[in-house]
Amino acid sequence: MASQSISKALSAIKRFAYIIRTMSVDHQLIVATAAIRRAKNAKEFLRPAEKLLNNKIRTLSAKEEAHYAYLGVLSNMSIHDGLVADLGGGSFRALGSAYIKNYDYPLQLLHGLKFKSEQATTLLDKMSDESEMVIGIPPGRIDTISTAANIIISLVLRSSVKDIMISGTSIRDGLIAELNEENRVSPDKVAYY
Repeated sequence: MASQSISKALSAIKRFAYIIRTMSVDHQLIVATAAIRRAKNAKEFLRPAEKLLNNKIRTLSAKEEAHYAYLGVLSNMSIHDGLVADLGGGSFRALGSAYIKNYDYPLQLLHGLKFKSEQATTLLDKMSDESEMVIGIPPGRIDTISTAANIIISLVLRSSVKDIMISGTSIRDGLIAELNEENRVSPDKVAYY
């Protein structure tokens, strides 16, 4: 992690730590994901973050991260036969934002947005071309969207899915779903990676 990124993240954590203290939160479940797992200097972030939070931060394994992302999706959507994929960094949400802008979709709501895979592959082809600017792509995703688009195209084509549905849920929702197991939606045939 770059020192500027660490500083920005610690500033956000300081704000959250203050909110946690003022709300008298009894139980905290604090996790870190791929960014920390891959960072060579993760301790430069973890030590001060844990001190600010007065709590240990659990770094999830890749498999745990996938599991919680999967639970997060299933906690808010009913999927009976499908493929759940999370590429990290908001790739599928970036696809949803681009779909809304490029197809003049009347609502700005990403969660539950559903469209045909043919529309997705047309849009993803444009997104995979690094020289083409696609409206609707969040600025923070522009540098990596081409790679993500190629991965999503492969997933769509190999899985033969007919529709794409965007989820606004995340690992956070999966952690909550695990704590509230009785409220979880049960999948029939769903794969997660």
